[in-house]
Amino acid sequence: MESASVTFTTNEAQVLIQLIDIAVKAQGLAAAEAGLVLTRKVQQAFSESGAEVPTLNPQPAPQDQGNVGNSGCVGDGGCVGDGGCVGGSVGGGFTTS
Repeated sequence: MESASVTFTTNEAQVLIQLIDIAVKAQGLAAAEAGLVLTRKVQQAFSESGAEVPTLNPQPAPQDQGNVGNSGCVGDGGCVGDGGCVGGSVGGGFTTS
């Protein structure tokens, strides 16, 4: 098995881990194991070097603000943007009532 060495700053590694997280969310369980292995490998390398270990920046918990999220919905049932939903959508999900 061939290997290569790549150097990342902590910020670059954090961005890489965020990209892996996005890929896992997009592909689901099919990508979860590979994403976990790669993330742990990056984190282990930083830990062994004594550098700050990159992690995902935790997303703040959604506040109860009506229909606010990636769907473009704002308010109580009326939608603005390209989400096109009606009802209680929070964080980009689509529901109808």
